[in-house]
Amino acid sequence: MIVRNITLTSCNYNKNQVPKRQIAFQGRLLSQARNVITYNCLARTTFTSAVSNLLLTLTETIPNVSIALSMLTCASAVAQVLYKGNKIQLDKHIEFKKAENVEEAKLYAKEKLGIRKFEIDDLEFANWINNGLTNVSNRFEGKVYFPKKIKFKNVNGAFASYKQGNNTMYINKEEILSTIGILEGLFMLLPSERFTKINYGKGYEEFYNNLNRAYKDFDSLIIFEKLALAQTIAQIKDVEIQLKKNKLDKTFINNNQFNCVYEDEFSVVYHEIGHCFDLNSKSQLTYFLDSLKFKSKLLKLNIPMYYKSNLREFMASAFDAYMRNEEFLEECEEIFNKCAKYKVPRKKQ
Repeated sequence: MIVRNITLTSCNYNKNQVPKRQIAFQGRLLSQARNVITYNCLARTTFTSAVSNLLLTLTETIPNVSIALSMLTCASAVAQVLYKGNKIQLDKHIEFKKAENVEEAKLYAKEKLGIRKFEIDDLEFANWINNGLTNVSNRFEGKVYFPKKIKFKNVNGAFASYKQGNNTMYINKEEILSTIGILEGLFMLLPSERFTKINYGKGYEEFYNNLNRAYKDFDSLIIFEKLALAQTIAQIKDVEIQLKKNKLDKTFINNNQFNCVYEDEFSVVYHEIGHCFDLNSKSQLTYFLDSLKFKSKLLKLNIPMYYKSNLREFMASAFDAYMRNEEFLEECEEIFNKCAKYKVPRKKQ
């Protein structure tokens, strides 16, 4: 999930904020619960429960049914832990072509990318998603883990998210457009030099040029170029705070290899598909063991806390960086290669 967001804060107290926060907290709890208790999980659990109840009724007539029941329950639990998603094979190379209408975009997603339900009714967003997915497919020569469904949904302040239980990628159109609106307001308050005074390495020049374009004529940029600027500014603010608090070493400046501070227009798509690849190419057991094995190594890396405090976010962000052909720090590349259970093609030269 990408929560790298940009906000304008206020110091004014509002008594109505308290219940809203409680509601937001409850919403996050519900969202987390849904990530654990997925529809597929409920279906499998319901089936197991029904069979278990049947066996219980036979306990008095059939010997050792309790043992059989225990074995069945254990088998069900093991199946949950060891479950992995299915990799699909698409054409080795797909020529992307912008759709002229939504129906054409949906057909492209289904026939070319294997997306069963493409519930995106905005042409600009549909072409953006299809273009990003096509880039991923071509990089992996068609051997991909893609979601079965892609749809619009408000996902608690994130730009997008991926849920493994129902194999769905959610795009938060409302949050993206809202953030872009805030970005335009921010430009009216602060000069461009506020965000370009420090060069954080690769991607700086493109960011510098797009930022100047935005200041001169905001509408000259497409939605997703604006989104990239918003994400980058949020990254810059986060890095500044961590450098100030010594959570990042000063060498991070000009050497931020792994996940570039400067995002591009497809970073949101790449990040969520990174989750899809990561979660579906390994079992929950494997993920748990990898988390334990690499926890201490992750925390020692000179990268922002968002990435090194959570292996899943590290893997998704590393996938995004890989898709943008970035160079990795040796320590980052070692963890990524050992935890990636899918075949990673060689980097483009």
